[in-house]
Amino acid sequence: MPTHHHPLRPLLLTLALYLGLAMATLSLASCRPGPPRGSAPDPEQPPEQEPRPVLVVAVEEAPLVRTIRGSGMVSGIREASVVTETEGPLQRVFFDLGDQVRQGQILLSFDSERETAEVLQARADLDLARIELAAAESLQDRGTVSRAEAARRRAALSGAEARLTAAEKRYNDRQVRAPISGRIAARPIDLEEGTYLGRGVQAARIVDTSRLRTEIGLGEREIAHVRVGSEAQVRVPACSDLWRDARVSAVGAAADPRTGSFPLRVEWENPCPLRTRAGMSVQVRLVPQAAPDHLVVPTEAIIRRGDATFLFLLKDNSLDREDRAVLQEVEVVATLANRAALAGAIAPGDLVVVSALSALRHDDRVIAALQEGTP
Repeated sequence: MPTHHHPLRPLLLTLALYLGLAMATLSLASCRPGPPRGSAPDPEQPPEQEPRPVLVVAVEEAPLVRTIRGSGMVSGIREASVVTETEGPLQRVFFDLGDQVRQGQILLSFDSERETAEVLQARADLDLARIELAAAESLQDRGTVSRAEAARRRAALSGAEARLTAAEKRYNDRQVRAPISGRIAARPIDLEEGTYLGRGVQAARIVDTSRLRTEIGLGEREIAHVRVGSEAQVRVPACSDLWRDARVSAVGAAADPRTGSFPLRVEWENPCPLRTRAGMSVQVRLVPQAAPDHLVVPTEAIIRRGDATFLFLLKDNSLDREDRAVLQEVEVVATLANRAALAGAIAPGDLVVVSALSALRHDDRVIAALQEGTP
């Protein structure tokens, strides 16, 4: 009799095979060792944090204002503009840009033929007035000339003297002289012989650079520690990289309303008369006078949380080995540039963290190194 297979038989055999494999897997798993009966599994513990490397500085007991610095522009100790007091075509030009000139030296001359004639005529009139007055006074002594006539002669003499003074001024104005000694800092490019100049035209600017000066602006905390006569140092890069001795010559009594800073002037001898010129840049530094000591740290070490301020101090004040960063509340007394004066439970020499502040938490493990440039 022929054998007939049920159509679902292959499917049933496949299911039976998979079921057997699953039961064998469960049997093997049940043979593995597990935790003791009645004990709960240990929760997963995070790995212990490694010490974080940080940079630190020492709390310093020093003036908040340690060095006052500023920058400005070089100016000559004196400057003067050469301005015409007459008009007409130029006859001669005796200077050029950059020349060294002496006080009283003739720089420009105009044609003065008419003015020369006026001076000669005024001198002749003055000589005549003197003769007439002498004659009138002699006759008055003899009683042949009235007192009134003698008085008129005196008045005529005074008028002649005034006319001569005015004529000599007009003649002198035809020659333009240097009002001070120095170097020619400015001259119109079209200033040549034959150029017509009007009255009141600036023909040149002279700068006396035998001594130099500059003006810088200081803040209200800095200006309190500077006096007239205070020592200073200046450096003009165009001259050299050396710092030169200087002195404070003036201190402003009020702030500049445009900038809010207080003006301060510094003067010094010009060590490079051929290289240093008005308008060049200059750096200035001063040591403050009578500045009180504070507990000072860099402002970068300060953490602000709400109205309170904090520092991270090293618990054991240790360098290059493991320590703890401890959060300490302090009071900021004053700040200047990147320095802050503090009050609170800190002392000179305490090590203060200045890096990785946003990642630190109270009592974190750290390994500290001194910030570069810190003594």
